Amino acid sequence: SLLSVAPDLADRILIVNGMAKAYAMTGWRVGFACGPVPLIQAMIAVQGNSTSGVCTLAQAGSVAALDGDADGIARMLETYERRRGLVVGALQQVPGLTCVMPDGAFYAYPGIAALIGGTSGQGRLLDTDVAFAEALLDESHVATVPGSAFGYSPYLRLSFAASDEQLVEACRRITQFVGDIRTV
Repeated sequence: SLLSVAPDLADRILIVNGMAKAYAMTGWRVGFACGPVPLIQAMIAVQGNSTSGVCTLAQAGSVAALDGDADGIARMLETYERRRGLVVGALQQVPGLTCVMPDGAFYAYPGIAALIGGTSGQGRLLDTDVAFAEALLDESHVATVPGSAFGYSPYLRLSFAASDEQLVEACRRITQFVGDIRTV
C-alpha cells in the first residue's frame, strides 16, 4: 500500500479494500479502511446508519484471513492466474465468442455479440445478453451474469472462483451451448 512506502504521509492517506478481492472471500461483503482517525470516525457514522452490519461469521472469517499466513495470498494468486488462463483460453476457442484476458479480479467477460439474435438449441430467442444468460443457465446449467447489469452488453460475466474441474466442465457446457445456437 501507499502507506508502506510513505509512512510520513499517514495523516493524508486513506486505504480502502475488501475481503472479496484481497482474500478471495467472494460474496462476504466485508470491507475495511485505514486512515486518519477523524476520517475513519466519519466513515463509521455513515456506515453505521446505512447498513445493518456484517454477520458474525464473515467478521470471524475476515479476522482469520487478516491474521493468517501471507504465503496463502501468493498461492491464491497463482491459482487464480492458472484458472484465468484455463477459462479465457477455452472461451477464446469457441467460435462466436470473444474474450480478452482480464487484468484483475476473478471474472472473465466473454463477448456474445455475434450470437445475439440466434436461437438456442431448445428454441429460445437470444436477443439480449439477459436472454442468453438465462438460456445458458436453464439449458446448460452454467450460471453467468449478463454484462448489461454492469453497463457492459453484450457480454457475460463468468467467475473463475471455482475448482479447476468445475471450470473445465462449465467451459465444456458453454462450448456445447454455443455450438447448438442457430444464427440467422
